[in-house]
Amino acid sequence: MKVTIIGTGNMAKGIATRLQSGGHEVRFHAHDMKQGEELAKSLNANVEALGAQLDDMVVLAVPFSEIVNVAEQYGDAFSGKTVIDITNPIDFATFELIPPAGTAGAEEVANLMPEASVVKAFNTTFAGTLLKGEVAGQPLDVFVAADDPEAKESVMQLVKDSGMRPINAGPLENARHLEGFQLIHMQQQDELGTGWMSGIKIVS
Repeated sequence: MKVTIIGTGNMAKGIATRLQSGGHEVRFHAHDMKQGEELAKSLNANVEALGAQLDDMVVLAVPFSEIVNVAEQYGDAFSGKTVIDITNPIDFATFELIPPAGTAGAEEVANLMPEASVVKAFNTTFAGTLLKGEVAGQPLDVFVAADDPEAKESVMQLVKDSGMRPINAGPLENARHLEGFQLIHMQQQDELGTGWMSGIKIVS
């Protein structure tokens, strides 16, 4: 599958690394073309400027605060696409969630891209664990929430292909719980001394 990743930061690199390990083709859309070219070269991938044509599967690997700008720049180019929202809507000044209680950042993304099928995934994984592909010898759990069953299934298959375990997290409104859970996960990094290399996992 061909996947467009909007963004060139650590999460973009981590997700691209996993997707390539599953045999998928990735290309980056970069705001900073120099940074994008360096990343693309390191992964033997292609890079284009923001606003270029999108593949059917798109990963939003940008901060939540940039989603509005991305939506405006691409306009209706998201129509008919499966859009993976990996963001965590956190105010880092207060370390609190930005959306009001009862709503999810992913639902705001869906409102900005009404013709796309928005899927929440990868927001509970850290970039370093994605590069490594595991935590403590265990495959990463990737929680996937969406309202479109076909889009959800395609993302879950993408995750499975890439050596991770997809977890069906229900409808898109459940993204509010995933975002809150990741906030707690992030808050525990210093206390637990995990160095941002921990993962949220369901075990049995």
